Amino acid sequence: MRWLVAMVTVAIIAVLAIVGLTVGATEHIGQAAIVAISTITVAALSTAGVALRRRVRTAPQRRQ
Repeated sequence: MRWLVAMVTVAIIAVLAIVGLTVGATEHIGQAAIVAISTITVAALSTAGVALRRRVRTAPQRRQ
């Protein structure tokens, strides 16, 4: 269940990042906003990756 929440969170943040990059490119908001969105996206992806790795490691142990 935790991995599902992580994946949904990553999907939402990815959409927000794409929208933010598009708006930033069209309205010239600035480099700081783009860097912040990129950082948040990378952090979310790494968090989801850790959650997925934990699930992959623990799943075979539960079956035994």
